[in-house]
Amino acid sequence: MKRKLQGLCVVVTGASSGIGRETALLLAGKGAKLVIAARREDPLEEVARLCRERGGECKPVPTDVSNLAEIDTLVREAIAAFGRIDVWINNAGIYVMGTVEQTPLDVFERAMKVNFLAAVAATKAVLPHFRQRNAGLFVNISSALGKVTAPYLAAYSATKHALKAFSEALRDEVRDVGVDVSVVYPTSTDTPLFEHTANYTGKEVKPSEPIYPVRDVAQAIVDCIESPKRDVVIGVTKGFSAFHTLAPSLFDRVMSSKMEKKHFKPKPQGATDGNVWTPMSRGAGSSGGWPASNPARKLAVAALALVAIPLVIGALRA
Repeated sequence: MKRKLQGLCVVVTGASSGIGRETALLLAGKGAKLVIAARREDPLEEVARLCRERGGECKPVPTDVSNLAEIDTLVREAIAAFGRIDVWINNAGIYVMGTVEQTPLDVFERAMKVNFLAAVAATKAVLPHFRQRNAGLFVNISSALGKVTAPYLAAYSATKHALKAFSEALRDEVRDVGVDVSVVYPTSTDTPLFEHTANYTGKEVKPSEPIYPVRDVAQAIVDCIESPKRDVVIGVTKGFSAFHTLAPSLFDRVMSSKMEKKHFKPKPQGATDGNVWTPMSRGAGSSGGWPASNPARKLAVAALALVAIPLVIGALRA
């Protein structure tokens, strides 16, 4: 049975741009009651205004999830505003690119705090409320890089793998108390994420193809809230994961080549901390302005991972 979105209280972190923003807007159009959180106050207020225009009640709560005490405040504000929390979406995150040697240790630590420990802190803060009500849903936004890995993404991938493992352990602990735990695995998505990237590679970054529209990811999250699923795997993520499982060494070589050819622009860029320590004024929309790949391109990549690779493996073993 589908959960009704009308009147549902949903908390969305990282809601000032990208996937969080688009998800909030879609939920507002369904009549949900929203509590949205992010560091940037002005973009957050703009999202709240747009949510109200779409028919949803919305309370913006400026929050830096790296300050774990602010998460407790966010929980209290949400319950005070709407009397309960039905769904908590752990979406806030930062993107870091650089080799292990290039990436500063404190940036590794910061990425883990924002992308992973903030979700842990939110879970610990919200779970007693869910237990009391015998109901609730956590939606944790991981990544294709929570299932596989890639060069230059050790810091980011480590946080997303940690979130996956945490979610699976949590699911085992709460399955009998009416609480669901879903994990969403997007791949390259048209959001301002890449504009906000902490980049220590010396090269300007761009999303690697195929690129999916942000609305596709947001709609998948909304669908998951209506009918919770263990895992929501978007786009070619499933193919990449299967490829990695079937031929890990070959996958590593292909991914290394793909990163070098597809994830950088052909021009240098000096090291930048992006939005790791402080938010950036630019990039406040849902979209980052990246053209979504055409369906044929997406299908070709998926077919390569799911069909061609097993054939290659069979030939190698023959």
